[in-house]
Amino acid sequence: MKLYSVLGRPGAGCSTFLRTIAGHHSSFLGVTGSIDYSGLSPDEVRKHYRGAVAYVPEDDVHFPTLTVRQTLEFALQSKTPKRYRERIPRYLEIYGRVFGMSHTMNTLVGNEYIRGVSGGERKRISIIESLATDSSVACWDNSTRGLDASSALDYARSLRIMTDTCGKATLLTLYQASDAIYELVDKVLLIDEGRMLYQGPANEAKRYFEDLGYECADMQTTSDFLTSITLPERRRFRAGWEHRAPKGPIELEAAFRQSAAFSKIETDVESYEDQKLTGRSSAYPADSECDSVEVFKNTVHSDKSRFVSSKSPYTISLFRQVVLCAKRQMWQLKGHLGPLYVKLISCVVYGLLIGSMFYDQPQTTEGMYSRGGVLFYSSILLAWLQMSELEEAMQGRDILSRQKKFAFVRPSAVCLARVLSDMVITAVLTFLYLIVMYFLSGLRSDVSNFRILQEV
Repeated sequence: MKLYSVLGRPGAGCSTFLRTIAGHHSSFLGVTGSIDYSGLSPDEVRKHYRGAVAYVPEDDVHFPTLTVRQTLEFALQSKTPKRYRERIPRYLEIYGRVFGMSHTMNTLVGNEYIRGVSGGERKRISIIESLATDSSVACWDNSTRGLDASSALDYARSLRIMTDTCGKATLLTLYQASDAIYELVDKVLLIDEGRMLYQGPANEAKRYFEDLGYECADMQTTSDFLTSITLPERRRFRAGWEHRAPKGPIELEAAFRQSAAFSKIETDVESYEDQKLTGRSSAYPADSECDSVEVFKNTVHSDKSRFVSSKSPYTISLFRQVVLCAKRQMWQLKGHLGPLYVKLISCVVYGLLIGSMFYDQPQTTEGMYSRGGVLFYSSILLAWLQMSELEEAMQGRDILSRQKKFAFVRPSAVCLARVLSDMVITAVLTFLYLIVMYFLSGLRSDVSNFRILQEV
């Protein structure tokens, strides 16, 4: 498999291209043309093999109160049937060593408010999480944003390792990539206004545009040189080529379609079409990535849990998803106990306040109105305590959306797990509140009053 770099100025269509390749174009007004995943249609991949094509946005969003180990363990457990669960610790150990994350396994992921791992390490978490999907195609959108030169290089090397080790087709967009990063790339695609200006080996791209009349400035990186060709204010021409070199996306696209590089693409496409019709061609040997679709389907089906339908894109059953999500909720709670402590103290304080407001109310009909006030304020306060859960639920939407596209867990499983965990926490908070308020307010404490049936 190859590592592809998609280059272009902002707004050229690089992100749109990656989302189209990954099949994430539901928000587009329309899509023309066709996509083929080695014999599988985009609809078939989206319905039955959703995790086979992964799109990773530029923002590395993870639950900040989980440790690195818990984040990766959740991803692996969601894609591993019960019969293979004993392999997960071994996978974590291997991933930690390969990507240099062994020393951070017990560190919180963190975010801008919670201290955790660095930005480069958070990028590696995203890489390892994408490995758990066992995808054949991985698209990384502006993946080096916010990283320094050293971290970006380490990140690119990690993608190189992932591509070579796991046999994936990796596509990524890079802005202002150094030559050290560019040398790790196998092929490059240059886009401007949605038009293909070049596609081919990365080591031949610079020579191709120099032959067209463009000049690379001193100390200019190759990726910066390729991107500058699409910017009129930054592109430079060789002496005597100012009026002869093609300019603009239309002329550059026309020049590329007449080049030998484009002829090579057409030859590869024809070989692939022949391979689809005849089984295999000489261009694709038996041990290459062009295995039959049936073998792929059988492999995916064999990796599913026994209680999961072969047409389902998920690997484990709904019950295991709910249990796994509930476990994650407990991990999140344990990782950041501050909000829970605040809720516990608030319940005690609210109980003291309400109890003091209606202290020692009479047990006769004179206290009927005040007892109604106790019940009203109690119900309102306990409802207000759950308003804090809305912020956490809203912040986790992006994570839930990504994990749904990765075919980790169903959104319904996340909702059920959250309901179960909230029921336990709410029961504890309610008990603390009632144990203080009930006796202060003078509500009836005789056990006989709670009996439904009494002897006549």
